[in-house]
Amino acid sequence: MSSYEDWSLDGWRTHLPGVTDVPGYVTRFLDHWRPSLALFIESDLWPNLIMASWQRGIPLILINGRLSERSYKRWRLMPGLIGALLQSFDLCLVRSRDDARRYGDLGASHVTIVGNLKLDVPPLPVDDHKRNELATARQYDVNPVFIVSDNGCYGTITQHHDMRYPGRPYQAATQLTNPDFALWATAFGAKGMTIHEESEVEDAIAEALSTRHQPVVVHVHSSLDQISAWRRRG
Repeated sequence: MSSYEDWSLDGWRTHLPGVTDVPGYVTRFLDHWRPSLALFIESDLWPNLIMASWQRGIPLILINGRLSERSYKRWRLMPGLIGALLQSFDLCLVRSRDDARRYGDLGASHVTIVGNLKLDVPPLPVDDHKRNELATARQYDVNPVFIVSDNGCYGTITQHHDMRYPGRPYQAATQLTNPDFALWATAFGAKGMTIHEESEVEDAIAEALSTRHQPVVVHVHSSLDQISAWRRRG
């Protein structure tokens, strides 16, 4: 688990991620961090964390709340549980009228429609000085090494499909046709390298790290079998 801090008008604030929804873990998390506010996003309703936070008097707010018709029907089979969870929230900020109706029917008492925050927020600010790292590196003859892992697909989506819907076809929706990043690098005057096989890794990385006065981009054609650093398919 990690956290980060930022400065606001009233001092430092520490932002904390969630915690595994197991009673013992939740208790230790709350005892240690003593949060002053708990924000839950969309449809992530963790019973143990919600109820333990409510019992401690921690204000609870649901942000960008959404609830599909399918989930709504499932929750209706457990009215006591979902009612207790939603009544613990001080405020539920939901995306649409349909979401507001569903949350209200299930027991939420303070529901406000605010729209879809993912679509309504302005673009994040961009630091122009960080947009062209490769061109800047070439200009000043410095030699960072950029390694691009390219498995030709939306890896996270593929991983979730494998775990939740084994056997369901999805390849057409996740395949990507990426550019030749090694060739792209040469347009900046950088050195472009490509790795196709595992046997090429050691020599290619050694060459990249020994390059001086020129940035290097190593385009690694990685396998879908190792979908992430901690998960292998099949």
